[in-house]
Amino acid sequence: MTSIDDSTFGVGWTPKERGDHKLTVTFLVTKQIRIPIGGYVPDAAQCIAYGPGLEGGEQFKPAEFIIEARNKLGDRIPVGGHNFNGVVIDPLGNEIPIEIADNGDGTYLAVYNPFLPGDHVVKVNLNNDPIKDSPFHVPIGDSSETANAARSYAEGPGLENNVNNSTQRTPATFTIFAVDKDGNPKSEGGDYFDVFVEDPLFDLLPVEIKDNGDGTYTVEYQPKEPGVHHVDVVLRNKERPLDWEHIKNSPVEVSIKAGTDPSNCIADGPGLKDGI
Repeated sequence: MTSIDDSTFGVGWTPKERGDHKLTVTFLVTKQIRIPIGGYVPDAAQCIAYGPGLEGGEQFKPAEFIIEARNKLGDRIPVGGHNFNGVVIDPLGNEIPIEIADNGDGTYLAVYNPFLPGDHVVKVNLNNDPIKDSPFHVPIGDSSETANAARSYAEGPGLENNVNNSTQRTPATFTIFAVDKDGNPKSEGGDYFDVFVEDPLFDLLPVEIKDNGDGTYTVEYQPKEPGVHHVDVVLRNKERPLDWEHIKNSPVEVSIKAGTDPSNCIADGPGLKDGI
């Protein structure tokens, strides 16, 4: 027997008798080779996820992490094509989608966008089965770029008692001051403040809000009835405007004085009587 290459051998033999001959080939194992069972088949219980998006994050900023496919033996699988999926649950119970990109090498880039501060639950699955350590609980902090509702405030005569009256010609005014999460006044505009004014008859009054571009906002409303007016000043979520929070000193109950009513005014005196 002669070796032709690593997998081919030549065999020669000389028959000594006529008739059919039986040829038996045997081999001797000289080396053990480990053959992984299901080497390229991922096992959800062994697959892992890691990265900053599972450790913490900031409101309105994309959070990223890596998913790694592993087989039953815990070995990383060097190819892609697996059905990883997931979802994030925010503090209000809303679902946030996770975008997952296949890197082709057994790893997957996952990205989600948190719109609210607070604890988020990140669920990552292989098909319908959770991967190792899923779900993950991730704290999301307040935005460093937008105004912070709990620190922003409003002040001015339009929020003070008995300063305005129901027949004044000029509107009641006050100012909103935008403050960031660290307590610093903002120097630019663009935040989504909103104001609601309800008079004693439960009617909502028209409100004008002017962004001054320097972190302050001028608010005007025209009172028409004497009595207590309910004023709500809120900051809307820039990505989900239907979600909002009251600012620091909102709501406010504002007393409006009764103004002069011409129909109830009288005039008297000799100058209004017939002369002699």
